[in-house]
Amino acid sequence: MNPNCDGGRCVTDTEEVRVLPTGGEGNAILCRSCFEYEMKFRRERNEEVREAHKGQMKIKMVERRTSART
Repeated sequence: MNPNCDGGRCVTDTEEVRVLPTGGEGNAILCRSCFEYEMKFRRERNEEVREAHKGQMKIKMVERRTSART
């Protein structure tokens, strides 16, 4: 475990750390292993949100078409 890292997926005790903004005024200080894990998680989560949003947009379009016919 890297004593300079806020994450929990450290591979060594001496890896370089990076600052990752968490929103607002917060930051996470992560070693390379934890940083890469977090970035992979964020990419996958963003894709899930994008896909869910696409589904909602299709439902709204169908609702508009249906209400325009009546």
